[in-house]
Amino acid sequence: MSRILVVYYSVSNGNTREIAHQMAEYIKADLAEIQTVPDVRLSLQLKCIWKKQYPLSNRKQ
Repeated sequence: MSRILVVYYSVSNGNTREIAHQMAEYIKADLAEIQTVPDVRLSLQLKCIWKKQYPLSNRKQ
């Protein structure tokens, strides 16, 4: 017997998620959700710019 995996991606966790769960339950399959990873590049760039403009040695303690 082959194993079945239902993989889904839902932006708002609404209808797509519910349908995927129902499908997996109906066909007795495993279920996996694709999740996005937040893009941290912009925050790292801003952090580098901030440190360059305001180095620790110039800050008042």
